[in-house]
Amino acid sequence: MDKNELDRIVSEVEKENSLFVKKVYLDTLTFPSKIIGRSDRVKELVGFLVTYKQGFVVPFISVYGRSGSGKSTIVKFVCENLDGVSHCFVNLRKARTVFGCANLILAELGEPNLKSAQGINLTVEKIQNAIISTWQLATINYN
Repeated sequence: MDKNELDRIVSEVEKENSLFVKKVYLDTLTFPSKIIGRSDRVKELVGFLVTYKQGFVVPFISVYGRSGSGKSTIVKFVCENLDGVSHCFVNLRKARTVFGCANLILAELGEPNLKSAQGINLTVEKIQNAIISTWQLATINYN
């Protein structure tokens, strides 16, 4: 056996063991450009989001389900591809506390973190103000 034969064997084994041809889709930061089999859920989410066109305030939308069921994929896909929708994506698994979650949201909205001694009420108010100012800016840019 020589190096060329070993390379050939490695190549054969890699082809046989390749469950996924494009492993990039396994990366949690990569989202597909096309979603298959989730049209009902996409339609439901879009139904909530497009109410802004009728002058309604879009409600906070809670998306829940089993791990790996495509929740994040659907939400990011819709928000990134729906005209007139601004969004930010926050992975709350990085936080250990409710206050930590609030600070992650503030950071994503471009606001400074608050100390827990300042209280959760102030934090929620800061998040609300940041969302409103982002919405007003998006409304000005959209019109």
